[in-house]
Amino acid sequence: MSGYIYFICLDVEQYETNCNIKVGLSTKTHNGRLLHYGSKVLVLRQIRCNNYFSIETQLIEQFKNKFKLVKGNEFFNGDLRIMLQTFDEIIQANQLNTIQYSIDISIILDEVHLNLCLYEAHSMRPTKETVCMSIMHRLAYMIPDEVLATILKLMQYKKLDYSEFQINADELQNAKVIVSNRRDKVKNMIIRYDLIENKDYISTYAKRVTKYGKPKKLYMLTYSSFFRLLISSDSLAGRLYREYVVLDNMIADIYDQWCAQQLDN
Repeated sequence: MSGYIYFICLDVEQYETNCNIKVGLSTKTHNGRLLHYGSKVLVLRQIRCNNYFSIETQLIEQFKNKFKLVKGNEFFNGDLRIMLQTFDEIIQANQLNTIQYSIDISIILDEVHLNLCLYEAHSMRPTKETVCMSIMHRLAYMIPDEVLATILKLMQYKKLDYSEFQINADELQNAKVIVSNRRDKVKNMIIRYDLIENKDYISTYAKRVTKYGKPKKLYMLTYSSFFRLLISSDSLAGRLYREYVVLDNMIADIYDQWCAQQLDN
């Protein structure tokens, strides 16, 4: 028989800080019992597993050793990131023998649905950003740090004018899309994907630091062309960026549908 192991933050206003959380198990998803913990609850993990009794026992034992027990047997206080990392490590040890980088879209979508149900039960209307708060924490333990860092940058780049040349092509190396930021590597990628100069990118030269040597040639990309190169890559990073885009679009659709339903009600 399978069930669910969950990790909830008891006060969304304390999210990202030293906060109170609860770990536990349930045989049902969207557990109505969570509604009893107040209107500020945020579900950060809900994992379906077969050996949920054994995993819960391990979780409580580890949490008692590492964090402050504040109530009963399942309520703890501590650094949220460390508590989430401890939770994920125990789940990982029980379910997988090796780490294979992937974004588990189904798990994250389950958590988004559950949080929306909780908000609806308390007659609250969160922003899309609030609903998706668990995503970056989830990704932090699913994908390499450099990929996560680039996804965070993408979120900032979305605020730019898509037609302006504001992104240095060196970011492609930071994102692990190319192995070197040498000019020929960048130029080859620009040629491979048929980017058009003065439309998708511009070439310029960096300001010379000394009077000796040639100035470094720079390629500046628009957001659209940078994004295209990211998701077109055959690398592991490229696959993860594609998975993230799918996830981002699915969550946006779920949120929009939920908002529409609230207006109808």
